[in-house]
Amino acid sequence: MDIKQIVDGKEYIVCCPDSWYIAKQIISEHHEDYDITYQKIGTAAKITLHQKKRMVDFYDKEHVTYLRSNSPPKLLGNLYWIGDALNKVSFSINEEETVCCRKESPDCFFISHDIFKHLRESDIVEIKANHFHSESGKDIPMIFRANKKWIMERGYKVQNTDFGVCCVINKSVFYKSPNLKKNTNQRRSNKKWTRKNKKG
Repeated sequence: MDIKQIVDGKEYIVCCPDSWYIAKQIISEHHEDYDITYQKIGTAAKITLHQKKRMVDFYDKEHVTYLRSNSPPKLLGNLYWIGDALNKVSFSINEEETVCCRKESPDCFFISHDIFKHLRESDIVEIKANHFHSESGKDIPMIFRANKKWIMERGYKVQNTDFGVCCVINKSVFYKSPNLKKNTNQRRSNKKWTRKNKKG
């Protein structure tokens, strides 16, 4: 995406990956309870949430400030610039890295509303998570994928959590396919473990 910048009174047009552009929009919003930051990784943007704690002035109870807490930051996901004709961005989340699944709502994903609301209609939400296969009784690594327009047409709920406001989206909204990369890595690690046991 071309962005106008003024340097020393002169206007320049610079090229910026759409992933960075969306990340800048996300972090520009103010939140009392938390800060959101991003880190550039190639053409991608890593989005992180930092919790704040509420501090009340001992002498003036009405004076409240919010300071960043010592708790470790929470990864909300990564924005990847696809760079096709539509310059789409993929909001990618790993189940083990973020709040995308809750025990009380096993049929839903919880994703950051702060990120989701800044995605364009053609941008993609991609979640790498395990899917329980009832016939085999095993968890199978899957990729759940849908664009924002599709999700909005089918509906979602907005809910407050410990990690900011989340969109609660039913898993049935997503198109799912096997995560072949994770399956391959698991097979390799299983083979290594088997070889070690045979040697031992």
